[in-house]
Amino acid sequence: MTSPAQKQETLDLSEAHLRGDEARVETLLHQYRNYLMRVVEARLDVRLRRRVDASDIVQEAQIEAMRSMQDFLENPVVPVRVWLRKLVVERLIMAQRKHLRAACRAVSKEQHTDGDAVSPVKLLQGNFGSPSRIASKRDSAGVLRRCLEELPEADREIILMHLYEGLTSQESGAALGIEPATARKRLGRAVKKLRDLLEVRNLGASSL
Repeated sequence: MTSPAQKQETLDLSEAHLRGDEARVETLLHQYRNYLMRVVEARLDVRLRRRVDASDIVQEAQIEAMRSMQDFLENPVVPVRVWLRKLVVERLIMAQRKHLRAACRAVSKEQHTDGDAVSPVKLLQGNFGSPSRIASKRDSAGVLRRCLEELPEADREIILMHLYEGLTSQESGAALGIEPATARKRLGRAVKKLRDLLEVRNLGASSL
């Protein structure tokens, strides 16, 4: 289900596109840039952070959006934000495969720390409370990051979608091709798994 606000966003984009108003189209797409940056930064392989620029991935996705906009607008089955998210994830996957295949050895030798990745404490603080409630030391942040990495991909993805990207159940359901109610249930199960992993490592399930 698409909300009235999301329908209006699609309508605004459609009207600008039909008028051939490229400046307006670019303005409408630009409002999603910060969100798309978050999508990339949450998933960019830590080994490639010095080689792949998140802003380049977003720019490539927006160029593709301009190319494929007519197809999208003819049958907008998902909100604009979800459509753009799909494009940026596809570009990210392509970039990571290219760089990891071409320079795997060189990349694997590069030093990296927890600071190179998106901080999992920062990732979760907006929904799980202040960072001090989860961890007071840098090594605790590393434990939390590793707990997220231990989750099955589907669980990690639904957590990122909701708690980092800020997607609604309707949006995550549309992105995953499932019903909103199913998305909510999947999120609940994923959060429980994360809590259990944190409890085992003495970070405390109550922090979540």
